[in-house]
Amino acid sequence: ERYLEKIPNNKRALSQLTTLYYETKRYDKAYHTVIDLCSIDSTNYKNWFNLSWYALFANKPQVAIQTAQKT
Repeated sequence: ERYLEKIPNNKRALSQLTTLYYETKRYDKAYHTVIDLCSIDSTNYKNWFNLSWYALFANKPQVAIQTAQKT
């Protein structure tokens, strides 16, 4: 998180942070972090897949469905 304060649009750091949040069951943080990642790198299908997945765990089923249809 401190690294992202200095370089907020670092795709690799955001991706790793998203995974860390997910693995520690902080699903809402994972969801919001992957949204940032999708806005930075909107052509990466893995980001959209992860957004769909994390939206389910963040109790946002409609977002999960809509996002899954983009992948």
